[in-house]
Amino acid sequence: MKFKYVIGMDMAKESFALAVHNHPYEKEYGNTAKSTRQMLKTISKVLKTPNDQCLFCLEHTGLYSLEMIKQLSVQQIPYVVISGLELKKSQGISRGKNDPMDARRIGEYAFLRQDKLKLHHLPSPALIKLKELLSLRALHVRNRAGYKARYNEQKKVLKQCENPFLFQSQKKLISVLDKQIDKLEDLIGKLIEENEKIKYYYDLICTVKGVGLVVASQIIVKTNCFTSFRDWRKFGCYSGTVPFPNESGKTKGPRRIHHTADKPMKVLLTLAAQTAILNDPEIKHYYNRRLKEGKTKKCVRNAVRNKLLARIFSVAKRGTPYVVLHKFAA
Repeated sequence: MKFKYVIGMDMAKESFALAVHNHPYEKEYGNTAKSTRQMLKTISKVLKTPNDQCLFCLEHTGLYSLEMIKQLSVQQIPYVVISGLELKKSQGISRGKNDPMDARRIGEYAFLRQDKLKLHHLPSPALIKLKELLSLRALHVRNRAGYKARYNEQKKVLKQCENPFLFQSQKKLISVLDKQIDKLEDLIGKLIEENEKIKYYYDLICTVKGVGLVVASQIIVKTNCFTSFRDWRKFGCYSGTVPFPNESGKTKGPRRIHHTADKPMKVLLTLAAQTAILNDPEIKHYYNRRLKEGKTKKCVRNAVRNKLLARIFSVAKRGTPYVVLHKFAA
């Protein structure tokens, strides 16, 4: 779809810069709901064009861009959200940086690629809330791991009787984080139970061995209930589990996974693969067979991650639970 105007926006914490591609209008606004609504009215008047004939493009900046996305979604204005890394890689050699300049670059990027860009759709309130709960849980888990590692290292060297507060304080913090993580998991479980669509996909993908509460919830959030990715290979590419060729002329290297990926999601898939290797007879047999064929553990473990993704997307697309075929083998 061709748009009459393409508008680039550089979002910051307290303000955002706006620039219309191939048009002199540029301005900075406060990053508030009121300023955003005023901006949308002003743009329509300045360009003498309805906002639904303009394409708004903004860089993904987490919470800083959330209010803008909400306003654009409520008014049904077409917009796209792009990765900062994608934008940076597309610029080639560039010099200088400020908010208006970044807005112009974002607008130019969207104008040149508007035929290929996919319009963004705001996830449901339940998915946004689920994402925030998972994010907070991940933060608590990281902090708890840090305290545990420090506590165990100090216990090997220092005497607890000489440093009572040092050890008691860390033990108390670990205990508090344990309780907070348990509470967050309860809230995540209740949220899933209360939302029919989320529960539908959650129950389906949890039939795949190795997939539990956190992995299933994260996949549902990342895929926006399996609407953001067409198949498991696309999601595997996003998560960093799909290998790519490494060739140049006659030189052919081994296929390798690209470093650009959602690393936390990749870690969760690794944990799920390890669980499946231990508890799924079919996966365990496949894992041992591939090792005997001379494959490395790292290579086979990655293949298991992709097998799990293929199963997850299959049951979600098919709408029926995963069937364990191993028990029917002769």
